[in-house]
Amino acid sequence: MTEDHHPRAVSREAGAYGAALKSRFRRAAQAAEITQHQLAQAANVDPSAVTRYFQGALVAPKSFVEQFAKYLKDHEVGLTEEDLMALHEFRRAAQQVSRAHMNRIAHLQERVELLERQRAEAPQEDQQSQRDELDAVDRNLEMLAEELRQAGHRAATAEVERDELRERLGHAARYTRETKERMAREQAQLAAVEHEVKVLRQQVRRLHEPPPPPQPDRPHVAEPSTQASAAQKSEGSTTPPHSEPPSGGGFVPPLPPRREPRTAPVEDGPSFGILVVLGVGMLLGANGTTH
Repeated sequence: MTEDHHPRAVSREAGAYGAALKSRFRRAAQAAEITQHQLAQAANVDPSAVTRYFQGALVAPKSFVEQFAKYLKDHEVGLTEEDLMALHEFRRAAQQVSRAHMNRIAHLQERVELLERQRAEAPQEDQQSQRDELDAVDRNLEMLAEELRQAGHRAATAEVERDELRERLGHAARYTRETKERMAREQAQLAAVEHEVKVLRQQVRRLHEPPPPPQPDRPHVAEPSTQASAAQKSEGSTTPPHSEPPSGGGFVPPLPPRREPRTAPVEDGPSFGILVVLGVGMLLGANGTTH
């Protein structure tokens, strides 16, 4: 387990180490126009990693400190020997209490290398203290090995749980898919039932409505052609000559019947002939009386 998984769990030692790196970089950046991005390129790390080194969220390894010192020296703002030793002291303290196994292993490896150098250079009377130090390192390594075994057991358990979870998720995905298909079918059936219910309700409403009142019988009206023929027969008129239909075809309406002019009605009374005869008789009677 590394600090990457616990970015908020910053130890006091890691925070002090990051602050020391950041302060020395700012001091150099003010003297020489350098950027954090350029430092990341020179150290062959991601710029976000440099940011987390300065925050203490990640413990910068020994190789980064060495690249950091070289980069500043190339820009003529190198670290002093005291500054470099102080940075390594901060680094070892942060690695010793780190929750990342690789940081603790790196710390123990560095201690072993230091003891080996001291053993080669120290006189005989210091051999016991070196052995005691080596025993302490061995105990730390044993503790670390036990932690690694426990971490391996947890990793194996987590892998089994992951496989079981994946299988359950597969069942859940299949169940979800089947549920969606079933719901789609049920929704289609529901839509069909709603349509049938709507049709039935319309039928029921029509049944509740009163029947329409009966319509009165209307007199039969003859066709226009029949009316014309009847009028012609009653008036004794002849049918007008038949005209040819227009070349375009279609219905030709019949001509109206020809009506004869009517004479004024004769009033009742003596006829004109009777009046003439009476007048002649009166004239003859008058002549005879005179002779």
